[in-house]
Amino acid sequence: MTKTSRHWITIAVLGCVLAILLAASSVLHNTPPANLLPERIYAANLWMQTSAEYRAICLQTFRIALSQVQKTVENASHREGRSVADDGKRMAVVTDLDETILDNSRFRSEVAIRGLRSSPQLWTRWVVNNFEDVEFIPGAKAFIDEIEKLGVIMVYLSNRPDSERDSTIKALAHLGIHTEGLAEASERRLLLHKDEPDKESRRQLAAEKFHVVAYLGDNLGDFPGSSGPEIESRYQKVQQHEELLGTQWFVLPNPAYGDWETPILNDPRGHLKRTSNLRFVEGP
Repeated sequence: MTKTSRHWITIAVLGCVLAILLAASSVLHNTPPANLLPERIYAANLWMQTSAEYRAICLQTFRIALSQVQKTVENASHREGRSVADDGKRMAVVTDLDETILDNSRFRSEVAIRGLRSSPQLWTRWVVNNFEDVEFIPGAKAFIDEIEKLGVIMVYLSNRPDSERDSTIKALAHLGIHTEGLAEASERRLLLHKDEPDKESRRQLAAEKFHVVAYLGDNLGDFPGSSGPEIESRYQKVQQHEELLGTQWFVLPNPAYGDWETPILNDPRGHLKRTSNLRFVEGP
């Protein structure tokens, strides 16, 4: 082994030791090491982009949602080729966009691989410049097509800022989505946020015009009613509306980001369920 080789090996070993010490220090101080976020994004995106299980869950969710809407439409009257409820309003499905209909995992992967942290500025660049890179969540396009064949209106309710309306419409059009009426706010088919990131007021706007028969989303905030950021508050919302799950509320999986992160950012280990009976060295 040459002197130069030994020199570089020594540097590599010292680098590994330093990384281990930094990681250990982070654990002791209950803060994640700097590279933990990218690694988590890698894992989440890898699962969403490659796992058959993710595809199966999405397809299953959309299939159940379509079946439930079909049952509702069977008993509805029709006007101008669209399903109408007893209250005279046209039937509609209200759905979130990102990670419910639109797959943005390429954006998160690129940000993580470049060692960046996601920001509103980076997100806006993605929405404006890379709308052709957006894909469908598995099963989303077939679901939308079948819903519209039933004469039910698709309403897209997203926390994208209203300034991104044109770019959002371009992404949907590129994917073959019916975009008529999305540009006009009065149609209430594309409800983006202006100064109210909470979706409740926009849900009410949709409910004033349409008879909503189903909600789809990847976050608890995509469904009616409010809940605080606390874990127990979110559990309570699910428990209170349990009968709506799989009948009117349909949840898509998203391990990459969401309100579920908020309670654990400062204490990720404190929320892990553990056992006091695990034997690491001896015993079966």
